[in-house]
This record gives sequence, structure tokens and C-alpha cells, in this order.
Amino acid sequence: PRASRASRRVDRGPAPRRAVERVDVALKEWAFVVDALRRGEQIALARKGGLRDARGFELRADAFWLFPTAFHADLSAHARAAGTASAPKALDALAAATGTFEVRAEDAPKALRVLSARSGWPEDLFARRANWKPDAPLVILEVRCYEAREGLTIDPDDERYGGCKSWVDTDAWVVDDASALRACVSDEEFEAMSRSLREDLFAIGATQTS
Repeated sequence: PRASRASRRVDRGPAPRRAVERVDVALKEWAFVVDALRRGEQIALARKGGLRDARGFELRADAFWLFPTAFHADLSAHARAAGTASAPKALDALAAATGTFEVRAEDAPKALRVLSARSGWPEDLFARRANWKPDAPLVILEVRCYEAREGLTIDPDDERYGGCKSWVDTDAWVVDDASALRACVSDEEFEAMSRSLREDLFAIGATQTS
């Protein structure tokens, strides 16, 4: 039998802010979403995994680079109007995962409405991601975004960055001192945004998995 909403609602709170010491993986994400994270406009990502992610979306690391990508040409009129992203030559936006939530496939549209209401973007912007692998659960990743003072220089033509996959390996980047990273929102702002996001996710039956 399906678990009741009360038993599914276990809010562990956001993971405590901890020092990022080393980063050697990047998550591919639409460029306009990365920009929104950097501006402090949102703290959540919605994922199901790429074509080459056989097991669906899985969190590979607690801290990772955000690798901005262009939209598919037919994604949505809103996305096309936001512009396209050229292959990056450096990565300088970093995310630290503070919570992972799973939403059942049948409830994915509700979760996307939550994200749409928070971002101001139309719901059809995320329709492609929701409809991809329709029977798979939707993963909502809560993240704290940082900007690196000196990011990681990469070769955009390196074959390891190609392909329809969520994660790509990068050369190791080590944080040399505390000033190397700047949080995109204050601790107080993040805590308020996290509390509000979690209330909305639990209201639609999401389960916190980490």
C-alpha cells in the first residue's frame, strides 16, 4: 500500500553549510537555469537524467560545477527567446547539494508548477524534462550556489564533455582558501527559500531522499 503523506513527510532540513574542498565533476544544466541560480532567484533543479544515464538521475557528488548548456531547438518559445549558450571555456559557478527529493511520475506536473511559480517561467519551459522518461520519478535537487573567484579552465572540445548525459568528469579543482568562493545568497535568504520550497514539495507528496 502507498505510504500516507504524513509518513512520507520527513523534513531533515537543509544540509549544514560545510567547506567545499575539492570539485572534480560537473552537472550539465540549461544556461538560463545556471544564471538564475547565480542571481539567487532559485535554489532548485528538476532532473530525470540524460539519454546516456541508464539508471536515471543520481547525485554523484555533494559539490559540483554547473556546466551551462544550450536548449534543444524545439524546447519552447520562452527558452529560445532567452538565448543560447556557447560551449564554456571556464567553469566558475559551483553548487553544493543541500537536499534531494523524489516526486512520483504522476505528480511531476505538480512539482513543475511549484518551480514555475517560484521562477516566474511558464510551465511549458520544463515540459520536455517532465515528459522525458514518463514513468520515471522526478528528482528535485535543492542546491546552494557559489561563484568561484578563479574557476576551472576547460577545453570545450574535449570529448568527455560531449553527449546527452547529466554528469561529466573534470580536472580536480581544489579550494585554496575561504575567499575562493562567494555564496550567491546569504545564509538567511537561503534558509527562508529552503523552508518555503520544502513546504511546497511536501504538500504534493515529495519524499526527501538525502
